[in-house]
Amino acid sequence: MLDLDHFKDVNDHYGHGVGDKLLHAIGLWLSNNLRAIDLLCRYGGEEFAILMPGIDAAEAEKVAWRLCQTFEAQIFRIEEISIQVTASIGIAVTEQQIDSIETLIYFADFALYQAKQEGRNCVRIYRGNNLST
Repeated sequence: MLDLDHFKDVNDHYGHGVGDKLLHAIGLWLSNNLRAIDLLCRYGGEEFAILMPGIDAAEAEKVAWRLCQTFEAQIFRIEEISIQVTASIGIAVTEQQIDSIETLIYFADFALYQAKQEGRNCVRIYRGNNLST
C-alpha cells in the first residue's frame, strides 16, 4: 500500500482539479517505475495498491525504498505548477499464512499506518507478528 503524504494540503492549496490531475500523473509515474507483471491500482483517496507477484519480502522492501526515494525527488508539473510530494509505503507478503486478499491488504494497511505514525516518507513491512523498517 502506498499513500501520498499530506495530500490534503495539495487539494486545499491548489484545488481538487489539480489534485485529481496530480493523482493521474502519479499513477502513470508509478506504472512506469514498476515491472510489467506488477498490478497497480488506485485503492481510494490518495492510496495506491501494488501487487508484485513472484518476489520475496526482501526484494519487495528494496523496490518500496527505491520507489520512496525516487518519488521524493520527482517534481510533477500540473497546470504550470510544480508539485513535489512524498509517499509512505506499507508492505505485507504472502510468505506468512494469509488466507485472503483482504487479509493481505489489512496487513499492508497496518504497516502503512505505522509508516505514517513514524514520520512518513518511509517503508514499513509486516512480517508475521512484527513490523520492520
